[in-house]
Amino acid sequence: MRVSDKRRKQDHLEVCLNRDVEARAKNWFGDIYLLHRALPEMDFDEAETSITLFGHDLSAPIIIEAMTGGIEEAAEIGGALAEAAERLGIAMGVGSQRIAITKPRLASSFRLVRRRAPSALLIANIGCP
Repeated sequence: MRVSDKRRKQDHLEVCLNRDVEARAKNWFGDIYLLHRALPEMDFDEAETSITLFGHDLSAPIIIEAMTGGIEEAAEIGGALAEAAERLGIAMGVGSQRIAITKPRLASSFRLVRRRAPSALLIANIGCP
């Protein structure tokens, strides 16, 4: 990995961990008013949220998206997210695999996700420039 690629990944993590990155733009959800339609006859425990996606049974239509590898700090965060995906039965996006393809010695940071989530649905892109 080029120094600039590694620095860019480290910068992404640094910004998210140490700066105020919450969006301030209006999202228009405040302009939406939902009518209350109570369902007192419905048993919450009988609500079904599971789906099948690409042949994988998921507990809910939720995907943790996306955490990339390539540097040690990202691998550890990705590993923790993978454990959560495995435990909760949801999918996870692992981000661009371009680094793992172009720099095979860095592929181990991506394999960690599969080790920690052996049965989870993992989704990735190859980051074609």
